[in-house]
Amino acid sequence: MAPAYTYIKLGDKRKMLDYKPDDWHWLVLLAAGMKEETIKAMETDVVNGTGNPYLFFKSQLETTDFAIIKNDLRFLRIMKERRKEYEENKKKYSVMNLIAAVPAQ
Repeated sequence: MAPAYTYIKLGDKRKMLDYKPDDWHWLVLLAAGMKEETIKAMETDVVNGTGNPYLFFKSQLETTDFAIIKNDLRFLRIMKERRKEYEENKKKYSVMNLIAAVPAQ
C-alpha cells in the first residue's frame, strides 16, 4: 500500500496504477479521488471487522482527501457504525474497568 499511496500523493496516478488493486487500501483510493471505490473498500472493512479507524476518520475529516466523501450518506453511516463500536470498546476496555476487575490484596 505504501508505494501506491506515496505515488498518488506525489501526483503520479500512472505510477500508482502500476500496483495491483489488491494493494490499494481505501486510503490510497481516497487520495486518488476514487469516491465509489473508497466507499466500497470502507464498507468491506466494516463487514470484515478489520480494525476500527473511527478516530482516524474523525481526525482527518478536514483534510482535502476526505472532502470528496465527508458528506456522503454512506460514509456517514460507516462513521456512525464505527463510532458505536468505538464507544462500546472504550467502555469495555477502559482503564478504570480494568483496575476495578483486579482483586484487592
